[in-house]
Amino acid sequence: MNEYSRLTSEMEIDDAWHLAEILKHNGEKILPINFVNGGAFLQSDTTPLQVVMNVAGNPVDYRHTAFNIPIVHHRVNEVITKWDETAIQRIPVIVGAKITGYEILNITRLSACLDFTRADYVTYPDDYEDEPEKSGKVRWIANVVIEPDKVKGQHIFRLEEWPVIIIVSQPLRAELERNGFTGLRFKSI
Repeated sequence: MNEYSRLTSEMEIDDAWHLAEILKHNGEKILPINFVNGGAFLQSDTTPLQVVMNVAGNPVDYRHTAFNIPIVHHRVNEVITKWDETAIQRIPVIVGAKITGYEILNITRLSACLDFTRADYVTYPDDYEDEPEKSGKVRWIANVVIEPDKVKGQHIFRLEEWPVIIIVSQPLRAELERNGFTGLRFKSI
């Protein structure tokens, strides 16, 4: 059995809600980059952020927004906190107009562990003019393969080489599955 799995959102749940973007209480949009680059999100006040639904539906315990930000029921974050509290930031949100009990799962740990010899990936050209800071960096990964020795003892992290990828340890995966949370999808890597 593999030691780690990629965590994504199960999108094939009938009548489940689809989430769009995250707003401050004043309606100002929050850029998704605030939640995928491994840093803590700094709020100026304690007012919960709002998550906009682009398709109304039934709540699920785990769902990505349109920009890959995990919105989770607080019980999911409680389980993750028991396994690896230093790797995440829990940010309370209101989903839609009034649904409470949900949080952003902001994964603050980035781990450089992509196995470049076995993974199937594409990089930006070395002379990428549109965004020069991306030149030569990973643009897309079709088959995620990591070097598990580089992440021993870690239970949740984003892949530093391409931070849209969320990876969890096998013990954390098993615990999340045991709890019967809805909306989680795992792929062994």
